[in-house]
Amino acid sequence: MNQSAWLGRVGTALTLIAFAGGVAQAQTGSKRVSFVNEVLPIFQAQCARCHNDGRGGLKLDTFAHVMKGGSKGKAIVAGKPQDSLLIQRIEGTVQPRMPLGGKRLPQAQILLIRKWISEGARDDSEGGLQPLRAEQPLSVSEPQDGQQVQENVLISIPRAGVPPEGFIAIYIDDRFIVAKATPEDLPPENQTEEEAAKPTKPEPITYVWDSKAPLSKDTSLALADRMPQDGPHVIEVRAYDNSGSEIERVRVQVELQNQVVYESTQPLRLAYRGQVGDTWRLEHVLDLKAEAGESANARRGGVQRGSGFGQRGAVGAPGGGTTGNSKNSITSIEKSTFLVSLEDVTEGLNFGFWRERRGSPLELTTGNGKQIISLNSHSRYYTMTPRGKVRRSKVMIREKRQPILNPIELPGRPHRANEPFLTNVHVNLGLAIPATLTIPQVEANVVGMEMEGGQECAKIVCTYNDGEGLVTILSANVQNAKFTIQQGKTTIWFAHQIGRVMKVEHDIQGTVAVPTARSGGLGGLGGLGAPGGAGGYPGGPGGGIPGGAPGGYGGYPGAPGGAGGYPGAPGGAGGPGGIPAGAAGGYGGAGGGIPGGASGGYSGYPGAPGGAGGPGGIPAGASGGYGGAGGYPGIGGGAGGYSGYPGAPGGAGGYPGSGGLGGGTLPGLAPKNTNFHVDLNVSSRVIPPGGDSEE
Repeated sequence: MNQSAWLGRVGTALTLIAFAGGVAQAQTGSKRVSFVNEVLPIFQAQCARCHNDGRGGLKLDTFAHVMKGGSKGKAIVAGKPQDSLLIQRIEGTVQPRMPLGGKRLPQAQILLIRKWISEGARDDSEGGLQPLRAEQPLSVSEPQDGQQVQENVLISIPRAGVPPEGFIAIYIDDRFIVAKATPEDLPPENQTEEEAAKPTKPEPITYVWDSKAPLSKDTSLALADRMPQDGPHVIEVRAYDNSGSEIERVRVQVELQNQVVYESTQPLRLAYRGQVGDTWRLEHVLDLKAEAGESANARRGGVQRGSGFGQRGAVGAPGGGTTGNSKNSITSIEKSTFLVSLEDVTEGLNFGFWRERRGSPLELTTGNGKQIISLNSHSRYYTMTPRGKVRRSKVMIREKRQPILNPIELPGRPHRANEPFLTNVHVNLGLAIPATLTIPQVEANVVGMEMEGGQECAKIVCTYNDGEGLVTILSANVQNAKFTIQQGKTTIWFAHQIGRVMKVEHDIQGTVAVPTARSGGLGGLGGLGAPGGAGGYPGGPGGGIPGGAPGGYGGYPGAPGGAGGYPGAPGGAGGPGGIPAGAAGGYGGAGGGIPGGASGGYSGYPGAPGGAGGPGGIPAGASGGYGGAGGYPGIGGGAGGYSGYPGAPGGAGGYPGSGGLGGGTLPGLAPKNTNFHVDLNVSSRVIPPGGDSEE
């Protein structure tokens, strides 16, 4: 690429950043750093002694030489001073520091050079930047002026109408939407000389406008004011040259028609069905945020006062513990895909035999950051009636897994659109929160007909203000907590002509009651491959003085659970195993007694009950942890571990004696619940053929 083309790319990148980030106005009126008048004099005064003769292959006497770089590669990365070798050398982050053997450049000069690079390392010398012109007038090839459009609207602009190294900005109803640069014309890999010699037509610049998404991100406006309504809309395209100057505008008007006209009394066939061999992909997204308590986040890797749960450790680090009454938050965002297909249909009854396979990897974001998790993507099978009643396979029952296809139960027959019907709502919470919330006997109403995924869909809305269930949040050490719904809304787009849910959205607010001890909390979740953190000190049930908390969960994807609380009184419960690889549950916490017992749930001298064994791994099904042994002379062993999921044997009971307290809550320290206020959003949608779940 020649110098002018390179400079045009820099100008394009800078202006795109200004548009997307909304900083164009902030830069208006601010003086750009001049290469000729400000940067080059620094090079001449500080660097000429060595580099005017090209030492190290680098000359700093002209703009072209500066941008060419030297024997170590490019010295300047336009727009990225932190990645520019010249900056790294003069700041000394890469040795040897420059000027070699001389004094460090004054900070003001370094900042000036950094600013010039961050602005795009532009050349303002005579003839340095010449605007390039387009081959033909700007135009929009798709959509046509006056065209009726639906859903995802393809906007296509011929390349010949945009200057080389220029870019365009797309506005809808005078609202800026996106800036798009002209793509580089790079030859395909393995192209023959004969193929390269053939003339090729440049690809147009394209953008897909999601006409069912808000036009504005300004949440101070009502959602109805931000959503595109059916009717006329203006698409405007503005073209800019390689210097960032606007050169032309063109507008087309389209007629948006997402709503479908229908008779409210017409019968709609609201039944799950399909043709044998039907296959499609679903994208499933869960977004759960919960807040509780008074103070900030628990400290990672340590013990924080508060009645809650410890934080997950970083990669390779143990989690922390908690003791006291602190405010904690839970974040769990899970994104996964499913491949579903109709394998068979029972004649007469129209029962469908369905196959469902969870895609790998799964993307999980918690308070500790984003993780990409590989899964064993085994198919699971179930039978579903036209109403959405399901008979699960034994494997699905053992895994406590619910299907993804039936977010609500339907009449299973033709039903008048203007007549409400009672249904059960099913909210599939995914893998990291292995539960399905069921809200029974909810009134469902068809509120309209709307296009979704290229299908004419009945838009069904269910609202409810009660319901409850038990949830386990694996990343937050929360097990079998009671989730109470305060208000919720479920919206389903059901393609009545093909019998398929194209999209569902659950928007639910409520509380989750997390069981905690009167004082003391749970150990933290271990980092990737690391043990869980120890329980809180001096805290609730289990070891410690007077008793520590249960051990932390195993690392994700699977170290053993952490030990119980600090040595001392009755041992704490072992932490559950890793998830999903399925390491064994942790052993019980330290035994009781003074001067303190050994680890692993064995009781101390003279003897208190041992800690309980930890649950087995999930979902691979490692064995549960073993119960702690009874104290000398044998006051009773800890309880056996829970069985693994999907079903390895539980840990052995304590020795000698039966059961024992197993590190449970000490007498007089009854458990209590900490309420977390939950905002839960769950959605599933059909991914169109060839579509990308990232769109």
